[in-house]
Amino acid sequence: MAKKGVREDIIARYGLTPLDFMMKTMTNPALEHETRLDAAKSAAPYVHAKLKQMEITDARDGRAPTEVKRDIEALLERAAGTNIVPIARGRRDLLG
Repeated sequence: MAKKGVREDIIARYGLTPLDFMMKTMTNPALEHETRLDAAKSAAPYVHAKLKQMEITDARDGRAPTEVKRDIEALLERAAGTNIVPIARGRRDLLG
């Protein structure tokens, strides 16, 4: 990353930042679509945050939802054919 003084010198000399230039290029209808698209791709990381892949876990015990779902399904199978009525019966649609 450029030092603060160098960045200000570039802005003072040219009147805009590299991001400003990319945005002006992207929105210029006189330019070819391909040129505008390239400018948009170059500017995107500076404008939009990059999303990270995250694993969602159960806050209580750290297990992934798929593990919890498997455990619930196993309990429902064990309860089938018995006189035990699980609380979750009739809510299988919630398991996905």
